Amino acid sequence: MTYFVDVFSVATYEEFSCTDKAQAGFHPKRRAWVTKIKPGDKLLCYLKGVSCWIGVLEVTGPMVDNGGEDEADEFSLKFPVEPLVWLGKGQLLPIKREDVWMLMPAEN
Repeated sequence: MTYFVDVFSVATYEEFSCTDKAQAGFHPKRRAWVTKIKPGDKLLCYLKGVSCWIGVLEVTGPMVDNGGEDEADEFSLKFPVEPLVWLGKGQLLPIKREDVWMLMPAEN
């Protein structure tokens, strides 16, 4: 299992929050990076501009490329996911909070 950071804008956070959160999409320009993601990996979701952690998604299947199906979909590289944690407005976890980093295990 590997952890990856999935960066959301405020708009994509709001859009994703209104879905069943069963599918994470990535832009085709990210293909080289996205092909490293495998089932069982975790996506740590970060909200840019607000500097907050917003969730953790577990990848449950392989990537599907929907590039030719819907040209209006700019996030055509899709993974089936299961939300392990998804925070609503008012619950977001600021990345600069000192106690967030205290939860990390100490390096030996």
